[in-house]
Amino acid sequence: PIAQNQIGQSAMTAAMCVSIMTLANMCGRISFGFIYDRLKGWNSLILVLVLNGLSMCMLTVAKSLPYFICLVGFSFGGLLVVFAPIVKTVFGSMFYNRNYGLIFIGYGIGAFVGPKISASFYDSTGSYVAGYIGSAILAAAAVLLVFAAKKLTASMQAANEKA
Repeated sequence: PIAQNQIGQSAMTAAMCVSIMTLANMCGRISFGFIYDRLKGWNSLILVLVLNGLSMCMLTVAKSLPYFICLVGFSFGGLLVVFAPIVKTVFGSMFYNRNYGLIFIGYGIGAFVGPKISASFYDSTGSYVAGYIGSAILAAAAVLLVFAAKKLTASMQAANEKA
């Protein structure tokens, strides 16, 4: 519906957009595997959140398919790639499956609730812009939370080393 309503694409082209976005998502996953190896942990999480926020801001003015397809798919693909090793780094490997499962539940709740909130914005305003801006604000808040988590993790690790 976004490709149809915002960019004016036919239903067939919009369906094709979903397929192409899936390919961009795959590219984001592969790329962020390499990015994570280079930037290590927190910095790669900050980068993927910044890209998510920027992609949402860019969607507020998107009038063509490249914005809609590539950046959004690429940045969302990177999220799950970065989450998995961060969970292991922060919590260790002993209960990794449980801890990652909890993180993934949060991601799933967001994937369920987010589109419903965006749809209600669209229903009340006739535009997706409020949903995009809300998502960009949440991405910025997540970046701030990453900085807090980074400090907290460092202080926990320092306390463990003293003990």
